Amino acid sequence: MLLYHHLGSGDCISCNGLVRKILSDNTFDKLYLVVKKQHCETVSMMYQDERKIQCVPISTGGEFDDHGERKEVDRLISELSPSYTMDIGHENYWKLQQAFPHFDCHQRFYAALGYDFSVRYSGFKYDRNYEEEERVYKKLNPDNQPYIFVHGDSSRGRLMDYERIAKYNTENLKIIENDVSESLLNFGLVLERARQVHLMESSFRAYIETLNTDSVRLFLHWYIRQGENMFSCCGKGKNSTSKDWTVLI
Repeated sequence: MLLYHHLGSGDCISCNGLVRKILSDNTFDKLYLVVKKQHCETVSMMYQDERKIQCVPISTGGEFDDHGERKEVDRLISELSPSYTMDIGHENYWKLQQAFPHFDCHQRFYAALGYDFSVRYSGFKYDRNYEEEERVYKKLNPDNQPYIFVHGDSSRGRLMDYERIAKYNTENLKIIENDVSESLLNFGLVLERARQVHLMESSFRAYIETLNTDSVRLFLHWYIRQGENMFSCCGKGKNSTSKDWTVLI
């Protein structure tokens, strides 16, 4: 089969449990998973334990190039001739919005197939490379100082308000920012060992949902990128988060 869910890097992480559930509930010999070319290495790492899942990359004109994306998917279908294709969202996303008006986008993806959103957490699997995570940690924090981790997206004009971060940095902790030369999946220890983590809605927010952050204070800078229905009722087990967040609006 060929599976085409939404292709943002955060979507790919949040749909990990969904993809695995679809595979386990069916008898397909192979699942072709459509991914954007720039995310292919990371997504392939997530599924390296499952030989039946093959990531197939497409190139598009940008984040909102829906027409170009669809043309590329149609090309893949023609080339691969899968026995079955499944689209989740995309042109029919408005139907999911109507059917599940109080859900966020990732909850809707699971609900569309009749799955409880708990599968997003119970079904998530990634065999972490702790050696690489330790390397990234030592690279970013060679002196092993207490620190705050910060992730914005300045390349797309999504800027953190550092004055707001300073209000919570009463100990004047070191600030560590995202290193775009490193794979997101190798930031696990950096995120788990931080005193505070300040994120926008992004793939980092999606990934940290799977990590042990019991000793980390989490901040979501919602004013940067507001997710639909995501944190209108914030807190562990509410809406589409498993964490306790301080939400800055």
